[in-house]
Amino acid sequence: MHLFIFIGPSAAGKTTVMEALLADPDLNLVRFPTTTTRDRRPGEVQGVQYQFLSETEFRAQVADQQFFEWTEIYGHLYGTNRATLQSLSQGTRPIVCVLELEGARKIKQAMPKQTTIVLIEASRETLLHRLHARHTDEADITKRIERIDRELSSYPELADVTIQNPEGDLAQTIERTKKVILQTIQGNTQR
Repeated sequence: MHLFIFIGPSAAGKTTVMEALLADPDLNLVRFPTTTTRDRRPGEVQGVQYQFLSETEFRAQVADQQFFEWTEIYGHLYGTNRATLQSLSQGTRPIVCVLELEGARKIKQAMPKQTTIVLIEASRETLLHRLHARHTDEADITKRIERIDRELSSYPELADVTIQNPEGDLAQTIERTKKVILQTIQGNTQR
């Protein structure tokens, strides 16, 4: 079992890259759905992209210590369910997920040999363009930019590998990420 955690700022392309890799039969990846209290977006399915809970349900699971780690981001709670991670870890398929900085750090500390952290990066200008293209409201964009500025220096120190995702280069970003995953699975750590 190997766990690949994608980290990076808002609008870097983490989820887009992960979705493409999940669809690649050469990789045979399995998604680790984290838990959240945010509203479900169109096309999201309970238990696939996320485990969607009410805030009351989420806090009850926190009290029961059902989360490996949890945090609040942009007014919503997100967590890594212990039982789900343990269940997926029993299988042979490589696991992929997108986590925030602190969640990735905690899992890497607990499972250093089984975890590879992949930083998906883009220029600040590209991030701003993508945030505006999402039609996100200005208050939300401001919060995300503040978080990007606050965390930007911490990403590289945590990442095992960094992959650039410049505007207009998604196919190459996916291929570079696939190569890293295949090399890691095959035991070749040279990147």
